[in-house]
Amino acid sequence: MASPAEISSLVGSTSILIYCGCGLYGILCAQAFECMNNFPDDPKLLKTASAAVMILETIHTSLTIISLYIYTVSAAADPLSILGISWNTGAVCVVEIFIVLIVQGYFIRRVWLLSDGRRTGLVLVIILSALVIARCGFELATAIYIWSPSTNTWISFRKTRASYLSYSGWLAFATVGDVGIAAVLSYYLWKKRSAVRSTNNIIRRTMAFTLNSGAITAAVALGGLIAFFMSNSLANTGILVIASKLYANSFFGMLNARHFARRDTVRIVQDSEFSFPTTDDGSQNTAEIVPVRPRYLNALILTEFSLEGDKSLPVKISKVGDSE
Repeated sequence: MASPAEISSLVGSTSILIYCGCGLYGILCAQAFECMNNFPDDPKLLKTASAAVMILETIHTSLTIISLYIYTVSAAADPLSILGISWNTGAVCVVEIFIVLIVQGYFIRRVWLLSDGRRTGLVLVIILSALVIARCGFELATAIYIWSPSTNTWISFRKTRASYLSYSGWLAFATVGDVGIAAVLSYYLWKKRSAVRSTNNIIRRTMAFTLNSGAITAAVALGGLIAFFMSNSLANTGILVIASKLYANSFFGMLNARHFARRDTVRIVQDSEFSFPTTDDGSQNTAEIVPVRPRYLNALILTEFSLEGDKSLPVKISKVGDSE
């Protein structure tokens, strides 16, 4: 029979990481509420994607709490049962696949918008999509092996070559895909720099957020892969619980960044960089051309965005380089 010390070394780190994942779920709820409160007029497709991510994350969190109960409370009566892989572990993988498809699909769409539909952008979109699909395919294979009677214990799962390769492929493609999406997005954002200081501020902040979120999720996937190879504990499963929460938080973080992009776009008009023209009656015309393309700004803040109709500060958005 396994001793309490052996049980603690096996699931102790996993329990802590699951607690951290629950904390990230709380942050996610706050972000979702802020998004719903600040952007009630979002397109139906965006609202559907946001709701789907929240529902899936709620299911994902519930399943991980069940796992925590099984490996800590239920295992107290039968310590050897901790060596088995519970049914909900495979369900966690399946739920995460849908979360990844929504979040990464949305970021890949940003790449397409920022590329202005050019051939190079299409090639990059195809490559990034292939990486995400491969990652999800390996993760689905991992879930199938978890449910398989021949590999439903941690020992047999590690010793079976097919399940071992499916798990390794999942995390390897996750790492490469996260780094690739962050790098390509940052490249296109860097190319969109202009001479307008306020616009560049939006670009720099978006680049910083993109790089940080991509680097963190990639580091977590790589950490799970290293833990799987180097440790006999279940720490790798706890690390992957956090990964799902990071994807969802990066999704809502980018959505909520629209608030700051809108504020800074208004500052473009308010700053002294522009001199407002004078009308025939001698009053100052507050309508001015903001040198930001609607498609470009859309790629930054994720939805169609316009300041037209704002009675407090009417502005006109036109393409970069327009001479009027």
